[in-house]
Amino acid sequence: MKDSNEEKALINIKNINSNKKMILLIIPLLISITVINFGAETIVSNQTKEENFNKVDESNNEKANTQTLQNEIIDEGEIEKEENVYINLESSGVVDHIYVVNNFLNCAGKDVTDYGTYESVKDLSGLKNLKNENDMIFFSGKSGKNYYQGNLETKEIPWNIEVKYFVDGIEINSNEMAGKSGNIEIKINIKKNPNINQIFFDNYLLQTILSLDTEKCKDIETKGATIANVGKQKQLTFMIIPGEEKEISIKFKTEEFCLEDGISFNGVLMNLSIDSIDTTEIQDKISDLKSGVKKINDGANNLKSGSNEFRDGVNNLASSVAGVPAKSATLADGANKCLAGVREMKTKIASATSSNSPSAENAKNQIMVQVSSMLASPEYSALMSSPEMAGTIQGLLTNVVNQTVDTVSTAYTAGINSSMQDVINGLNSLENGLSSVASGCTSLDNGMSDIVSGINKVSTSYAEIDNGVNEIAKGTNKMNKETKNMDKEVDDTIDEMLEKFESSNFTPISFVSEKNTNISSVQFIIKTEGIEKEEEKEVVEDNKKESNFIEKFVDLF
Repeated sequence: MKDSNEEKALINIKNINSNKKMILLIIPLLISITVINFGAETIVSNQTKEENFNKVDESNNEKANTQTLQNEIIDEGEIEKEENVYINLESSGVVDHIYVVNNFLNCAGKDVTDYGTYESVKDLSGLKNLKNENDMIFFSGKSGKNYYQGNLETKEIPWNIEVKYFVDGIEINSNEMAGKSGNIEIKINIKKNPNINQIFFDNYLLQTILSLDTEKCKDIETKGATIANVGKQKQLTFMIIPGEEKEISIKFKTEEFCLEDGISFNGVLMNLSIDSIDTTEIQDKISDLKSGVKKINDGANNLKSGSNEFRDGVNNLASSVAGVPAKSATLADGANKCLAGVREMKTKIASATSSNSPSAENAKNQIMVQVSSMLASPEYSALMSSPEMAGTIQGLLTNVVNQTVDTVSTAYTAGINSSMQDVINGLNSLENGLSSVASGCTSLDNGMSDIVSGINKVSTSYAEIDNGVNEIAKGTNKMNKETKNMDKEVDDTIDEMLEKFESSNFTPISFVSEKNTNISSVQFIIKTEGIEKEEEKEVVEDNKKESNFIEKFVDLF
């Protein structure tokens, strides 16, 4: 192949051989013209450059004089320091490394000492004599800004950030997410880090930004985000206010997961200037609320008073009827005893009406007792002292006594029987009445027991209702008390909330070391590493062969 190419080149040379002499004459001529033109252009260029240089030099002198004057004015103040903290995270949120770009102002001609525990430091602005010794950094200040980078040893930051990835509900390691497809959920959990000064967490706004490629990610869902379209990217921005912990959830569908730009977090001092808020409308609503609360409270207190009276009445009733069942039982027992006594009386009267009854015999005995008493009297003894009269009187007395006893016994028996029948009839009526009374008393006793039991239940149950009413009254009293100054409290709360959005009274402190003073600002730039599928690179062979000298020379023509 090489020989063939050389042959072609020789043929071409032969073809132009006739013009060789002409070429040899033209080349020196062209070179001469070029040199002459170049020399002329150089002279003109040098003249122009010299003029321009003089102008630039004069301008630079003026700027230098102005800058020197400015530096002299600025550098009279104290040295100020700005800290930009760059934090690189793994895709899971674990801190990989931290470096700080320290910027110093007003330090021209001054020896500067800074503090920080750095693994290493790097000059970023041509600092003189930069040294890192025993957690102290030294350098000689110059005009303007003075930068150096310090790579921190610590991996502690104000926020504990955790990022989890889920595919179809199953958690997947972040290192394995690239290229995954399905229903994706990214959970970002942001919490306070208790191992570091809380002043940063409590005063710094954390802005969280995540961008999704809309050509690959569909049906994006999230809450609490400001969503913007940036080209083909859907940018989600979340604002985590100072002192707040938050969990963020982003859901979407994709055929090939990637997160090229990772997730960014910017921690800045919150300082939003908000004018005073007109609370007139709010205060009017609060006034209506206070009036309504007072009415509710008055009604609750009236309800409490009525409830207490009803409770006392129920308790008194329960106390009054407490002994009724026992008394009604006693009444029923007495009625039953009376009924038994009447029945016993009837039996005895019935026995007394017979001829052989003890009552008739008693009548005879009473008569005989009177006769015996008469015979034992002195008068009767005197009368019987005469023999003549004794026999006659004795016989007469015996006949009279016998007749009298018989007569009296007969009359007693007949009268008693007639009277006793009337008594028995009355006792029968009394027995019937007492039987009804006894039955009624038994029913009354049973009923009173139920009534008293019911009243006791009402008393016990209402005690709970009354307690509830009293609790309601306590609650409304407390609500009425706590809403009395609500208008002022609302104003104070609004003022406190507005103060959280302003940092005019906040003095920044160094993130790197508490020994550093005159800190004008500290900000955090945090970013996770991106997630994307590595593409296989095709190796394309370059079949183009390098031309030889003759071919290059020929190509000139």
